[in-house]
Formats: sequence, structure tokens, C-alpha cells
Amino acid sequence: MSLARRAGVDVVGGAAVGALAGLAAAVFLRGLDVVTSWRSEHAPVVWLLPLAAAALLVVLARFGGAAQAGTNLVLWRATDGRGDRLPLLLFPFALIGTWWTHLFGGSAGREGTAVQMGGTIADVVAAGAGRVCRIDDDDRRRLLVAGIAGGFGGVFGTPVAACIFALEVVVKSRIDVAALVPAFVGALVGDAVGTALLHALGGAHGLYPQVAAFPLDARFVVVGVAVGVAARGFGAAVTWVKSRTVRWAPHWRGLAGGTAVIVVWQVAGPEVLGLSLPTLMDAVNGADVDAAFFVWKLLATAATLGVGLIGGEVTPLFAIGGALGATLAGPLGLPPSLTAVCAMAALFGVCARAPIALCIMAIELSGAAVLPHVVVVAAVAALILGDRSIYTRR
Repeated sequence: MSLARRAGVDVVGGAAVGALAGLAAAVFLRGLDVVTSWRSEHAPVVWLLPLAAAALLVVLARFGGAAQAGTNLVLWRATDGRGDRLPLLLFPFALIGTWWTHLFGGSAGREGTAVQMGGTIADVVAAGAGRVCRIDDDDRRRLLVAGIAGGFGGVFGTPVAACIFALEVVVKSRIDVAALVPAFVGALVGDAVGTALLHALGGAHGLYPQVAAFPLDARFVVVGVAVGVAARGFGAAVTWVKSRTVRWAPHWRGLAGGTAVIVVWQVAGPEVLGLSLPTLMDAVNGADVDAAFFVWKLLATAATLGVGLIGGEVTPLFAIGGALGATLAGPLGLPPSLTAVCAMAALFGVCARAPIALCIMAIELSGAAVLPHVVVVAAVAALILGDRSIYTRR
């Protein structure tokens, strides 16, 4: 492959994919703000979650086809660039399906939607480029990685973490160095375009506190153990729900999952619904958080995602980890903000088998002082979790 052709795919193609993924991310985030605000103002709509979940799963089963595999389908294609093109329906199902889940109070996140939209965009760009020049499987693979990075960067506003996430998450436990350039270009452009449009639409990324330097000691090992146990608990809960409902008809799965979330909502309060961003921000800013919140949020998220509702895992796991860290900070005598940020990043990092990316995200969000602490917490948690992941790669 000539250097010019490689640069064209990696730089020009990566920038095009990143820009489109950033645009999609901004529209997605602004829409998510709208449906979340509407649900908060019309709380009784949550009682309709079982019916809404049943309707979504019936539509997905009837028309979704390969798109039902969601994020895993994008990761499978991105491992080697082979296989059928990602179905175009993956984009609207991810976008509208996630809005639908949040409109009625399902506990889900945003990164899955970003990855699926970015991957679909990348495959469209690869197909279009293939009409004017030769695009082989390796070119397609690198563009898909750029799409993952662009979508993640556009949603979270952390371009360096987005780049590493895309390199780290496609092939478990290995950094895909060959795709570094398109991943970096896609993440950088996706973040810039997505942030600009999000601001133009009246939205903004969340602001996290800059944590102060603090001595590193064995207490952070304790936090890592707790995060590892929480990660195992989350994985076990989602797996249990999936295994118990996988053979059920879609409408019964939706009714069961929605009802379970309603039960948690009635016991724990509205904070467990949707993204739970207010509770997450309370945790990372050192405010008091209900000590049981992380358990209730874990259960609500497992019920939502375990039955197959559309959405991601990042923000719910951030909320679970942040609340867990804030809860542990007092008894351990640790700074609440620092502990919450470390636990927040480490929990998703080990669950996704992308701990390096999430350690970098913690730095991008809260400053370099968090680095040694989040590395220790993530390393200990990874040892406890073992070779498990919320994603299926090939």
C-alpha cells in the first residue's frame, strides 16, 4: 500500500468519519437532554415503561435483523474488516431506540449508541470511497475504528480517551496500534465537531471537578477491591437476566424488564432512572449520596440491558462507580471527589476491558493528579474481575 493511499484512508477518511460521527453525537445528546427533561416533568410516564419496552423489543425483533447485535456487531466487523456491511438500520435503531428507552425511564447509557452510529457511518464512508478507489478489508477496519473513536469522542468530549478506547476495545487486551492514526483523527474531529454543534444546539458536556493531589496509599487498594466486586456483580446480574429471559417472546421480555425497573424506582426513587447524571455529579463533587444507590442503580441497569433494551453501559456504570466511591470515601478517610472519579472510571474500564482508555478519561475529566490513584484502583479491580467483558469481540 502506498503512503499516499494509506494517508488518504487514515487522515481524509478518518476526518470524514469523525466529523459525521460528531454531528450524529451532538444530535443524539441534545435529543437525550430533551427526552430526559420531558420525563422528569412528567414522572407518571415511567409507569408505561413495561409497555414501551415490549413495543421496542417487538419492533427490534421484527425488523432489526442483524442490527439486534448492536455494539457487538460493530466490534466484530472492526476486528478484521470482513463480513457484510453493517445494516443501515443499526443507526436509527440505536438513536431512536436509546431515546425511547430514556423517555420512559430505562437505565441505560450513551456509548453503545455512539459506537453503533459511528460504525454505521464509517461503513457508509468506506462503501462510498470504494466506488472511486480500492478499499480493502484493512482499510475498512481502520475506518470502523475511526468511527468508534469519533462517536465516543463526540459523546463524551474526551478525544484522547476516545482514541485509546477505540484501539483497546476492538480486540480484547490488545492495543490496535495499526489503527492509531485514523482513531486519533476520528476522535479529535468527532470531539471538535460534536462539541461545536452541541453548543450551537444549546447543550454542553458535563463539567467534572479538578481533583487535588493526594498521597497514594493502600486505601486505594480497598477501593479497587470494592470496584472489582461491583464489576463482577454487575456482570452476574446482567447475565442472570439475559439467561432467564432469552427464550421468552420479545413482548414478555419487555414487560418483565420494565416492571423490574418500576419496582426499583418505587423502592429507591427517581434517581435510578435514565442516566442518573445528577447523582453522578453529586458523587464526583463530594456531595452526600445514598449509600445504597449504587446497588439500586446496578439492579435497574441490569434489568434494562439484560432484557435487550437499547442503550449503553458507560454512564450507568459511571453512576454506580461514582456512588460507590463516594460511599467508601468517608469510612476510608479519602477525598470524596478523588475516590468517586477513580471508582467511576475504573468500573467501566474493567467491565469493558478498556482500563487504559478510562484512566486517560479520568485525567481528561479531572486532571493529572488522579492518575496514580485511578491506575491502582483499575489494576486491582481488573485482577478481581478477570477475563470478563460487557462486550463480545472476535
